[in-house]
Amino acid sequence: MVKTVKQTLMTGLGDGYFQKMLTEETETEAPVYDEETGTEVVPSLQSAETEMTYESNPLFLSNKKHSDLGKVSDLTITLNAAYLPEGFAEWSTGAVKLAEGIYGYNSNPIRKFFRFAFPMTDENGKEVIINVPKCQLEPVGLNPSTETENKEAQVTAYNVVGNALVYQPAIADSDDDVNNSIYAKADLRKPEVAAVFDRNKLLELGFYDKASLDLCRLTAGTAVDPQL
Repeated sequence: MVKTVKQTLMTGLGDGYFQKMLTEETETEAPVYDEETGTEVVPSLQSAETEMTYESNPLFLSNKKHSDLGKVSDLTITLNAAYLPEGFAEWSTGAVKLAEGIYGYNSNPIRKFFRFAFPMTDENGKEVIINVPKCQLEPVGLNPSTETENKEAQVTAYNVVGNALVYQPAIADSDDDVNNSIYAKADLRKPEVAAVFDRNKLLELGFYDKASLDLCRLTAGTAVDPQL
């Protein structure tokens, strides 16, 4: 029996959520984010075009392709936004702060890692939450243009690169967990998901494995349902 199921269409993009990473993760230690400053939110996003980089590594045996040992190495986001949180682009691209509001840019910047999350909205206003736990921002150029009688906002194209986490949770069901996560998605359009997870926590705390997802429940601390 053939069944046709009509789904809602994605129509919008919400605020951008940015949080600095203080300590990079290891294989046994989760990343540490800046809880003192917290997550910085800006209502400035126009679009976020993403592309996964897949490195193919085919294995041929007996004169035919046996398998592909390729992997996804990173996620590139072309983020068109009017602005990022104040001073965030400078901090993440390694600019040197000379004074309040004044930065110097050198030829060997040390880029810093951060977390980036955003909600996508559908035609009914329901959301899909995206969290990229480990990002870097490529140095940002300038694109000023003359002002005319009809003022037009100057939107910048930021290149955000999402890196795979090397952290692998040491839990009983680790084989079923998300290892080497590049990004995570929570579909709050599903009633059974919206009834369990807190939309604000997903965006403000971030999630990349079952332990971090557990903290984003409406009632934190209960075990994550393996079906969710």
